[in-house]
Amino acid sequence: MRNVLAVVIPAFKGRFLGRTLASLASQNDKRFTVYVGDDNSPDSIDFICQQYDSPLDLHYKKFEENLGSHSLIKQWNRCVAMSDEPWVWLLSDDDEVDANCVSCFYQFYEKDLSSNVARFDTQVIDEQNRVVRNNVSHPESEGSIAFVLNRMRGKRSSYVSEYLFRRSMFDRCAGFVDFPAAWCSDDASWVHFAGEQSITKIGNARVQWRASELNISSVSSPYAFAKVDASLRYIQWLTENVFISERATQQQREELMAQSKIWLFNLIWKLSPYFYPNERQYVINEMVSLYDNRAEASLKLMKSNIRFGLKKLRGLLLYPLRRL
Repeated sequence: MRNVLAVVIPAFKGRFLGRTLASLASQNDKRFTVYVGDDNSPDSIDFICQQYDSPLDLHYKKFEENLGSHSLIKQWNRCVAMSDEPWVWLLSDDDEVDANCVSCFYQFYEKDLSSNVARFDTQVIDEQNRVVRNNVSHPESEGSIAFVLNRMRGKRSSYVSEYLFRRSMFDRCAGFVDFPAAWCSDDASWVHFAGEQSITKIGNARVQWRASELNISSVSSPYAFAKVDASLRYIQWLTENVFISERATQQQREELMAQSKIWLFNLIWKLSPYFYPNERQYVINEMVSLYDNRAEASLKLMKSNIRFGLKKLRGLLLYPLRRL
């Protein structure tokens, strides 16, 4: 009898992959199959996987084209396509999981016949595997609209590795929602896959998300415009696919527009100094189409750039003092 659960790992970084596989090998319930899709990595992904052939039912494939360099979502989609199990757990190549995650999944699976998306609570670990933060526990059940608004309010952490989803919904939605740099793609996809159902928590087990220099989650100038562009597209996607549906009230639509503006402006405040002039104009035009206020958008960008310039100037002025 085939397993119900596929653990799919889109792999490129080999540095922590052995730890990821070791945490899967330590599961007290072995009813899962592991699929590792090597995105033509320069690291020895195949050698790392060979060490876990015996303790795991592991299938490895090296792709000839490095898709992740220009579309991380396409890499995720083709890795999921390696599997055929009814449920999929997309796990990053540097995260770890509690030893009872799979057994807790099956407890959820055997009693919940309606949910399309489930998730674990999470911790943040560093490069030395030290726990640096225990994230706020998820509610037992959360509707898609509440999930979106709570994420924008900063009340809900969310990492790709904590989610599991039905393969049938993945197929129906034609895979993950694709935004630049995959920024906001996971949030949009969980909403899309959940459909009319709530996102359900799988209790008593946690995923460890690794914070390291290899993540793009922190403010990073090479991804500055891509993150803001993706955020703009995400808001538009939500407007067209979720908040105009019958399940969204007028009050919730108004909440989305108000909260998304605050969320987007906070991101622009951090990242706009890294924009090129044509990117800055694009962002202003897109914000006008969303919120119909060119002056507010232009002022926010200007203030952000002035703040960034003053910060740089302060650094230059203090540099000689630091050398004394």
